[in-house]
Order: sequence, then structure tokens, then C-alpha cells
Amino acid sequence: MLALACLLAMGQSTAAPILPAGVNADLHRAFVLVEEALEKGQFDEAKAKLALLPRTDIVFSWDDSKVPANLRPEFRSTREAAFKLWNERIPEIKLVEGAKPQIKFSFEKELAKLPDSDAPRGIALFFSENPAEPRLESVIGLTRGNPAENISNISLFNEIVFTVGNYLGLAASPFPNSASGRHDFQMPVRSMIQVHEINLVGSVKSAEDQLRKAVEKKQRLTPARPKVTYDPDKIERGPVLQGTPVDLSVQLNNVGNAPVSFRAIPDCSCIAATPGGLTPPGGSSLVKLIINTADIANDFEKHLIVVTNDPDRPYFRVPLHIRTIPRYRFISPKGSVLIVDEGGLDVDLFLVTPAEYPFQVNSVEVVGNPGAATIEPWKGELADPEYNEPVKPRQGHRIKLHLDEPQVSGRSAATLVLKTDDEKYPELRYTIFAQKGIAVLPASAYLGELGQSERKASMVLSRPTRPFKIEKAECDSAYISVTAEPIKDETEYILKIVYNGKAPIGDLRAMITVTTNEPKQKTVRIPVMGTVR
Repeated sequence: MLALACLLAMGQSTAAPILPAGVNADLHRAFVLVEEALEKGQFDEAKAKLALLPRTDIVFSWDDSKVPANLRPEFRSTREAAFKLWNERIPEIKLVEGAKPQIKFSFEKELAKLPDSDAPRGIALFFSENPAEPRLESVIGLTRGNPAENISNISLFNEIVFTVGNYLGLAASPFPNSASGRHDFQMPVRSMIQVHEINLVGSVKSAEDQLRKAVEKKQRLTPARPKVTYDPDKIERGPVLQGTPVDLSVQLNNVGNAPVSFRAIPDCSCIAATPGGLTPPGGSSLVKLIINTADIANDFEKHLIVVTNDPDRPYFRVPLHIRTIPRYRFISPKGSVLIVDEGGLDVDLFLVTPAEYPFQVNSVEVVGNPGAATIEPWKGELADPEYNEPVKPRQGHRIKLHLDEPQVSGRSAATLVLKTDDEKYPELRYTIFAQKGIAVLPASAYLGELGQSERKASMVLSRPTRPFKIEKAECDSAYISVTAEPIKDETEYILKIVYNGKAPIGDLRAMITVTTNEPKQKTVRIPVMGTVR
């Protein structure tokens, strides 16, 4: 364990435990309060402050008096599912309801607004150092987002999982789908407790055991205060030719009195980074990055996320801005979605390359929606709507594409596969969509796991370049209502679906029927699915 391996620079006799990267400031403060008491020789005070450290046998209280009475059983069931997840992932963690809780849960209809937003916070956490009070109070908002929606079962589950993780020492994380990765709007999927979070809880426990032994032995310790600075605070490079690797680095400096533990995590799989390490007091570490630009055309903006054990900076982001010269570009003057009628459609596409970096295309074929293509060298003037580039001289190849009419209404993908003589890009693929009639995106509505709360969903009906009208939208289920609104020149509509929270437990199956003014597609039928718990 990290905490067992690392010692402060002042020597083993006064070493304080080193916490791992990714713990929150309240856990750091609890450790420092114990260490400060030991440093002063106040051993009884240090023993009393040990009560601030997290336990694995957690007592909680649950005040749901502000939750509507009909939802209270469902909320408690969700709570037990969240507790079960922690126990399954870390069997030592057990949560029981009782007096003198370490965690207090309560609810409010709406919490304070987020900074620079009209939406409310989803949760408010309050740590206390008063031994007569719960160590952590978690107040969960019953409404989320703007416009306001009742909290969903998934969001409630995630907030409870997050609360327990925060009590155990996990700092709020920028990584979604983790115990510590949450946000204040409705969350679409249940959080999972990730392996690194399990390891972090184990490292905290190891550090805690060291601290308890120091208290038992009445050992004087110098409090551990790691502190990190970094340079640069952002990185910009380019232009470089797409496909050229880009080497970068970020320097971490430790200006504290204890080792800085860090992990470096890029937010793109195209970036390889030094995974992490320890930076001694007064020392520096270099985080090296290599960006693979093979799939990066024009502007590229990502981040290097660094996780540390600095209580003031448990996470920080270094923006990365790289500009490349595209090695190639596919340009479809008529867009990526083409309406194909009976008899098919003939259209020209263009593969453009920089004048100083041409390549030869040896073959082209169409995969997916039936069609055929030929290719020829080309020079001319052309705009690039996708990148808002005006008409200008370009060169490369012209692809003459024929698409057959799709067999059913909706969108059908046609992928162009090109073989080239370029070593880095021997095969190129470009997907275009042939559309017949009105398309529903997605083709069905999956509402997921439902309870007794209202749930909203939406989908789009679209037919680019050809307006149509929706005359009526209805559902054959009494538990689901549906409305349609135009959003783009009557070529695109949003279909708003509302589940009223009153369906019986079990599978929910329904069918939405949309009536249009299109003679060849008078009705559009959309399946709706969900599971009521």
C-alpha cells in the first residue's frame, strides 16, 4: 500500500501516513487534526480526534419526512440497493440504521441554485467535527434540472452511493459512472464502484491503521501537508500534419512537506501518459504525453486530468489544444443524409488532400446500403460546410456514388471503403446515410428502469430538405403521454414522451402512433419499452 511505503522527509521517527491520490479535503483535515495533536504531545486530544476518521461499520439515519408518502417505500428500496453495492464491492462496509449516526440522510424539495445556472444543486454535503453531530449530513434535492424534474431512481441511487464514498474519503471525481463521479442533473445510468476506488478505500484504511498505532504508542508526528503546483497550465501546439505523433509534458512541483502522490489520466484514448508516481518534498516530476493524431483533423481540445493527494487540489485539468493539417477530408456537398427515392440517387462526393501530401486511391467499394461507386482524380473549388470553410481551390479525388432506394423507411448506412497507397492510411472509410421517407431517431424509445416517479424522454422524426407535418401523436398506454413539436423548418420534429409513474410493477410495453400528411407514410409506429420496479 502507498501509505505503508512512503515516509516523510524528516525521518521515520516522525513520519505521518501518506494518503493516496484522490481523497477529499475533509479526510485530509481529519488526519491533520490527529497529527497536529500528536505533534504537540496532546495524546488524549489525538485519541478523541480519531472519531473523525471513517469507519467501515457505518450507522446512518434516514429522514424522509419531506418525501411524498407514496414514494417513501421506493426511496428506501433504492437506498438498500445502493448500500448493497458498497457491501458487494467491499464486504467490510456495512450500513445499519441507528442512533448516533455517522451519516445523516435528509431531503429538500429544491436546493440552492448552481453557480451561473438556474438549475438547483442535486445534493449538499456537510461535514461536522462536533462529536455530538453526524460526521456527514447529506441533503438530497427532490427536484433536478431546469425545467425541474422529480429526482429519478437512478439519480437517487447515485447520490446515495456518492454520499457513502464521500464519507469514506473519496473526492468528487470528473469521471462518470464511478462512485465519486456525479453531476447535478438527471443521471442516465447507475454508478459503479470502480477498481481504483476500491483500492483507494483500502489505502485510506491502511493509512488510518498507521495513525491509530501512532496514537496508541503516543508517537509525535509532523502533520503531512503535500502541496502541488504545475507548469504549464495549458498546452497549445500546431499546426502539424494529421498522423504525426505530438510529444508534450507537464511538470509537477511539490512545495509541501510530504510526498505528492499523483495519477495522470488523459480524457482521450489517443493520448498516452505517464501513469503516476510520487514527487518528494521540494522535488519535481515530469508527466510525459504522446498524442496520436491519426484520427484528429483540424482543432483538437482535450484534457490531462491529474489526481493528487493535495487536499486543495485533489483533481486538476490541463487543457490540451492541438491543431492539425487534415491528411484527408471527405466532403459531401449535399450533406451526410441523402433522401433516396424510387430509382435511386446519383451524387458526387469528394476526397480532398493537401497539395503537398497527395496519395493514390487504388479502389473503392460500397458496403451496407446497396450502391456502387467510381473514383477519379479531381481539382476544383469547393466549400467545406462541416468546418465552415468557404469555397476555395482544393484537389484530390471525385467519387461518383449511386445509392439504391432503401428497402424500408428510415435511414440506412452506406460505407465507402477506399484502398490507398499511403502507409499510415492504407484504408479509408466514410459513412453516408440513405434515407427513405421519414426517419425516427432512435427507432424505439427505451425508458429504462422506472418507478413511481415521472420520467421524460424524447426522440426525433426527421426528413432533411423535405418538410412534412405531424397531424397527431398518441400512445396506446394510459401511463404514457406524447406530444410533437417542430424544431427545424418542419423537416424535423421532437417527440416528447412522459411516463406518469403509475404503471404496475413489471415490463412496460406500449406503441406510439404518429399520423403525418405524407401519403406514402401516413402513420409512423414507435415501440416504447421499460421495466417498472
